[in-house]
Amino acid sequence: RSKGEIYGAEYLFNNALSEYLLAKKCFEAAGSEYYLSFSNYDIGRVYLSLQDFEMAEEHLKMALETNNDGTNKELITDILYNLLDTYTSIPEYDKLVEIIEQYDDYLKRAPEIYYLYKAIYYATLNDSNSAIANIALAEENNCDTSSLDYTKYIVYSILGKSDEALQYIEKSVKRQNAQILQSLEASVLNMQVEQSIREKLEIEMRGKYEKRMYIFIMVIISIVLLCFTYIKIVRKKAEIEILKSQVEGILSDLDKQS
Repeated sequence: RSKGEIYGAEYLFNNALSEYLLAKKCFEAAGSEYYLSFSNYDIGRVYLSLQDFEMAEEHLKMALETNNDGTNKELITDILYNLLDTYTSIPEYDKLVEIIEQYDDYLKRAPEIYYLYKAIYYATLNDSNSAIANIALAEENNCDTSSLDYTKYIVYSILGKSDEALQYIEKSVKRQNAQILQSLEASVLNMQVEQSIREKLEIEMRGKYEKRMYIFIMVIISIVLLCFTYIKIVRKKAEIEILKSQVEGILSDLDKQS
């Protein structure tokens, strides 16, 4: 699952999906309902990023069903907002309205996003005043500008105000493209730094290996020289013993003759 998070952060969604699907198989084999809900949530998020909305909805709803006891409110809130993203992207506003009406208490936990979807909610009911009022509330709760512009585009599109909608979709696309480029540049920089560190480590390891090999070779040479010296000493001692024996024999013969 951690590798999936890393791939997702780098926009490598297919790689992330493979890791999350593998994690799900492991949790299924272990019979872990708790972690299965996280896996379905992760898989749903990735399918949403890949714009496979049918699969995104399927896995997000499975994740929601396994958390219907309400113990993990933070996870439920995240699942719900990803479902709202899915229904906004399709679009299926009837399902969006259903989610907001059924889970309003959970959604309020994230006010900076909550009012954006409430604005869409009121726009689908043709209540333009409430829709605009909720956009203002989102701004007051420090909603990011890109999401705000995109929501304004959706709201004005639903309300039939095409000129305003076009204005905000252009702004939203420009900001999103800038954010993606910035993230990709950061990813490339991180890869370059990692490559540089890897090369330095390889050089350092190669240096250590060469140093160890040099020490090993010197030890071997020293052992060979010691062995050679020892053999010479042994041979010299043998020659001295033979010479000593010969001298003693000669002296013994001389004593006998005299």
